[in-house]
Amino acid sequence: MVDRFCSGALEPFGGYFPQAYPNQPTGLYWMAGLLAAVLFSLSVIVHELSHSFTAIRSGIKIPEITLFIFRSIVRLSEEANDPKTELKIAIVGPLTSFALAGFLADPKWIERRSTVDPHWDLRLSGVDQRRVGRV
Repeated sequence: MVDRFCSGALEPFGGYFPQAYPNQPTGLYWMAGLLAAVLFSLSVIVHELSHSFTAIRSGIKIPEITLFIFRSIVRLSEEANDPKTELKIAIVGPLTSFALAGFLADPKWIERRSTVDPHWDLRLSGVDQRRVGRV
């Protein structure tokens, strides 16, 4: 799955990343494709785990989780006791996926969060910057 996602993102260097971010080093495209594939795989795992955790909180045991490329299955030890519990278990996976998508939808979120203000530690510690010679 990871190799297909990487090759799809690079599609011999005419895929998503080379078109969205032209004139970058080839290695950067490969790293971006690999990172995208890993994040995609992790999102599938988080989706399935959300189903599992909800079922466990409802008192249902989970003997196994099977991950496939296009579909995954959480096997429950028993059926939910009522429709409300069944709905909770069913809906939490897609809601988790939507939450992850909303969080990761902005492609520059890493760039913005990795920009460090050189004076952040002074502001957080309450030090007056003018006293230490920084304005």
